Amino acid sequence: MPSSSSSSSSWCTVVLLLGTLFNHGTHVEGGLFSTATDRVEHIEGTCGGDTRQEEIASAMHNSMTLLWASPILSKQIVAEDSETNKIITTLILDDFQAFNESIRTGTESSCALGSSRAGLNEMYFRHQRKAFEGGLSRRGIFGNEIMRQLDAMVRAAAKEYFESIGKNEVAASISEKPIFMWNGIHGSCGGGHMSHVHKGSLLSGVFYSQAPEGSGDIVFEDPRGASFDNRIILPPRQGTLILFPPWITHSVSSSCTKDGNFRVAVSFNIVGEWEVTADASVTMFRYE
Repeated sequence: MPSSSSSSSSWCTVVLLLGTLFNHGTHVEGGLFSTATDRVEHIEGTCGGDTRQEEIASAMHNSMTLLWASPILSKQIVAEDSETNKIITTLILDDFQAFNESIRTGTESSCALGSSRAGLNEMYFRHQRKAFEGGLSRRGIFGNEIMRQLDAMVRAAAKEYFESIGKNEVAASISEKPIFMWNGIHGSCGGGHMSHVHKGSLLSGVFYSQAPEGSGDIVFEDPRGASFDNRIILPPRQGTLILFPPWITHSVSSSCTKDGNFRVAVSFNIVGEWEVTADASVTMFRYE
């Protein structure tokens, strides 16, 4: 986690939902249980019970702890008016249009630009997933140099994310992890995504290359369940990257953009086990 003396040219905030908010300059201890959960295993037949639980209890002694936090990182990685956003948006829209043309059968496509099973956007997603699973994604749009740069920025932010919650071994391995990236285009006809999670993922996220007025928000639901019924709504910001645990239920509200503009985003999953972030906890302070 960056210390109070660290500096950064880009705005970055990590939110521990239902816990605390911290940024560069605020002192907290991240990843309280990284040692206990990474190294200590339950030993069958050991008198004295669950060793892991004993280690956790010891770590919590004489301190104030936020348990089971939901770390959300929001970082402006590209300036809003940057040429990079424009180039990425053009690449994505051109690729989407090419895909649209490839499925036409001589008449105007009747598929809605939404996320229904029959929608063009859903078909585009399946097309991209098939390319990834077949090892072909690097031959298409994601083989472009500027998309490779985006990949590098995502990995750098993911490394920072895991370091901030005390998962240093995971952070060190991020450069080797496969990332499934896919493009999403939502227009003026109400496209959105219903509540879902991302199984089989280490970390999930989204980058917004274009977010005109009326773009749909990303909505995170309280992981404690319906008894609390809380939501955090984050409007998309052009050039902003958001990273979040893949197990947290989230959705995208409908877009209502104007003048033919689209909400253009690159979503992604870093492949791995989602349990890695399931025990993210923070020590607020410790008694001497």
